[in-house]
Amino acid sequence: MAGEAAHQAEIENDESIITEVMGELSKMYPAKKVPNPVETIITRWQKDIFSRGSYSYVGPEATGEDYNLLAKSIDDTIYFAGEHTCGTHPATVHGAYISGLQVAHDIMESLLGPIKVPSPLIPPKPKYEGAYASSAGQKRKAEKSAVDKAREMKEARLEKYEEKLREALHEALGERPSKPFRSGANPFLLYQKDHWFICKAKCDEARRKATGNPEDKATRNEVRAALGLMWREAPEEEKKPYLNETESNKKNNSQAVLEFKKKLQAWDDSAERFTKEWKEKNPSLPNDEEQDVIRGAEIELAEAKRNRKLNGFMDDSDAE
Repeated sequence: MAGEAAHQAEIENDESIITEVMGELSKMYPAKKVPNPVETIITRWQKDIFSRGSYSYVGPEATGEDYNLLAKSIDDTIYFAGEHTCGTHPATVHGAYISGLQVAHDIMESLLGPIKVPSPLIPPKPKYEGAYASSAGQKRKAEKSAVDKAREMKEARLEKYEEKLREALHEALGERPSKPFRSGANPFLLYQKDHWFICKAKCDEARRKATGNPEDKATRNEVRAALGLMWREAPEEEKKPYLNETESNKKNNSQAVLEFKKKLQAWDDSAERFTKEWKEKNPSLPNDEEQDVIRGAEIELAEAKRNRKLNGFMDDSDAE
């Protein structure tokens, strides 16, 4: 959520935000009923006095090396993590996560010393190649095993099955309701739309006078700053239409969300009933070819189990 959506999320209640997120997940998995989360944590960084919605960026006099300076520990006692300490992925959630892993590693090393990680981490399992090795097993090394074939055939069958279910669900119920578009709930943004070009013309003129260049133009940041000043200094009568429109939009947005929730719940309930009935009428069963492969896989697994027992016996004999 960025831009206007971020401002909107700040003033929404937790329930509305959770509903929106769950709606997106349900769109990703229309054939399944996505369960509600057991716990949710919703941050509002704009209201956090230590953040105010900000995140790190490289200023005019800064370099990428500054991220390393911010990440440097103090006497190996105090450590720092966060997106502002990750020079490879700054201003991102995954950058904050990566920095946390790095700090955890540094703390462990300061307590325990260098940690040597074996390579490979998991050694290969020894295989017995003596006289008791199965000739059928040797042959299967050069070709795909029956177990792999059975797994691939099952995955392909279930994928087609889910696709048919999605098509049937869409044909019966149509698209899952989407969350309604929110009208502008920020009076300054409404004001900005009406006054952008007016303010830009003034800023361009001021820039040309200051530089003496008749072709010079103001930057977007300069226009935004000037617009913010115009809004703050505008008389209440000039602000009033935008404030009234914002208030009206908020009420309309709330009403639209309530109606959306009712439609969404009705669609989800219908989808759950339809899915259950459809699966009962159209069970996913393997065809004759897949059944033959499954039988071959069962024989292969039984043979592998027998060989493992035999190999273990031979290993014990050698040890004695």
